[in-house]
Amino acid sequence: MSRKDKKTCQKIMEVFKQTGSLRATAKKLRVSRNAVRRQIRGPKVRSVSRRASKLDPYKAKIQHLVREKNLSAVRVLEQIKDIEYKGGYSILKDYIRTIRPKKTRGLTTPIDHPPGHEAQMDWSPHKVILGGREQTVHTGSIVLCFSRWLYIGFFPDETIDSVIRLHKEAFKELAGVPATITYDNMTTVGFHKGYAKIWINPKFKAFADEYGFRIIILKPGAKDRHGMVERPFHYIENNFLAGREFADFEDLNRRGHLWRQHTANVRNHGTLRERPKDRLKREHAFLKPLPQFLSDTYYREVERLIQRDF
Repeated sequence: MSRKDKKTCQKIMEVFKQTGSLRATAKKLRVSRNAVRRQIRGPKVRSVSRRASKLDPYKAKIQHLVREKNLSAVRVLEQIKDIEYKGGYSILKDYIRTIRPKKTRGLTTPIDHPPGHEAQMDWSPHKVILGGREQTVHTGSIVLCFSRWLYIGFFPDETIDSVIRLHKEAFKELAGVPATITYDNMTTVGFHKGYAKIWINPKFKAFADEYGFRIIILKPGAKDRHGMVERPFHYIENNFLAGREFADFEDLNRRGHLWRQHTANVRNHGTLRERPKDRLKREHAFLKPLPQFLSDTYYREVERLIQRDF
């Protein structure tokens, strides 16, 4: 409101107090009666009646599942459907965004990943229905850092043989090998033993030497350094595994490969704004070629306690 308008409003109120009449005030100030009426009554306040939401009876339960249990919107939907929630997923997801506690994270320095230079590997356990029975499977994942191309395999364990098999299958599909692969501390590959001391599993070291890639064991607590392989586990669980049942491990891995080819690696990546499949075409020329002659077995170093006389 301009200064002139404010003065006019003040004059209307002063004259109205003297005259006590809309007509007399309007005539004296040479304004319309409606102008005087609007000033005296003030702005209209519209009352908006809030429509009842299908979420209302379940909000206390939703808040508990989100704030205390830290469940995703998909898992919350499963829980409240059991208590006869009839609403949709979108309205639930929008409400959860408003109540989920905001995470505060420190600043991190972006790491440049040239094509073909680095991949990351990690494990994550998942609850899966196999043959009509819920059991834990171990999801192994390898991600190329430049293209975000994703490879996954499902295993009953996280042994060194499962680790090597996962790498072999990924390299075969890639028809190439990255220069380095990073790992968290894991006994099957390697771990930090102390200051500047890293133990590498001899069997895996022989495998890496044959394929020509360098092993990097990350320091404990370097979670942000390994985010490219850790973040997709949530995507794998919620986009592929959730709500599906599988006959056995063979069925699980077969459908997992189809999901990668037709969904994960052809989606528009949220950070890169490109499809991993398209970036892989540019990265492929920078990958090392597969070795011509490959061993089927790798030695394993085993410690044995023996007597002094051997």
